[in-house]
Amino acid sequence: MTADGFALGVGALAPAVALARIQEAERLGLERAFVAEAPLGLDAPALTAAALRATHRIMVGPGVTGAFDRHPVTLARAAATCEALAPGRTFLTVGRGDRRLVDGALGLPWSPAPERFAAVCRTLRALLDGAAPPGGGEPWVRARTGPLSAAVRPARPIPLWLAVSGPRGLRLAGALADGVLLNLGTSPAFVRWAAAEVAAGARDAGRDPARVDVAVWCLVVVHDRPDTAAVRASARRSLLGSLRTEGAGRTVLAHAGLPGPERLALLARLEADQPGELAAALEAGPAWEALVIEGSRRQCRLRLDAYREAGARLCVLQPRAMRALLG
Repeated sequence: MTADGFALGVGALAPAVALARIQEAERLGLERAFVAEAPLGLDAPALTAAALRATHRIMVGPGVTGAFDRHPVTLARAAATCEALAPGRTFLTVGRGDRRLVDGALGLPWSPAPERFAAVCRTLRALLDGAAPPGGGEPWVRARTGPLSAAVRPARPIPLWLAVSGPRGLRLAGALADGVLLNLGTSPAFVRWAAAEVAAGARDAGRDPARVDVAVWCLVVVHDRPDTAAVRASARRSLLGSLRTEGAGRTVLAHAGLPGPERLALLARLEADQPGELAAALEAGPAWEALVIEGSRRQCRLRLDAYREAGARLCVLQPRAMRALLG
């Protein structure tokens, strides 16, 4: 199995371990590494900078960092610094983040989130292109500045990726982003729907849809490993956490291609915030087969091919899956 069309996703690891996995991904020939951020944990821009200095070819960037717990100028400044360290090898992926952290733990404004997220993305797009940010907007987004300073102003536009799942976010990505990162626990049917929304947003903005890459962070459980039970338990926790993210689970389940009764039952448990019952229902029903890639190496490879056929150019693997499939 070659590494073409694969990327690594790291998060919730100690920084030194995450850095070692990114170096391993480069040795295996993966195209890029997405560095996920954890609330009050790993800092994605900082690890990105370290990884870029410790590697030679692989592209490395935050994937995902929150758009609401940093000002967009701060995000752009971090991305431009990474670009200066390794020209042509970085990118920035932003998402709305976890509402429980943003307005719960930090007390930062969240609502109206879709409008604010779009404003953040427009400001980032301008700064990452080397231009001045657009004027206006609410105080949290507004930037009365010129372009980034000459020391870090990018010589080429730094790619901007969006971690989104709903139709407004996907169409926004088509209109102004370079890529879309779909969350853990999505099905090929969801990828097909999401890719169509991205393409529609690009056409509406007068852009070529082919300019916007689609990547999907895949949950993979390979059976020919001694730690299969532990990996399956980890996948179950990740899937549950992904579906319970603000708004994402409803969209994913609505477009997962599941039978009607199964989909409605899962949505009811999600809306009632019953994580125990939701987890049990996921593992017992067809949703697990739709949202998790599980089986032998060959079976997993065939499932990953289905994601590409649905419109994903990149399949993002976690370190264990990378080793099981490519190592």
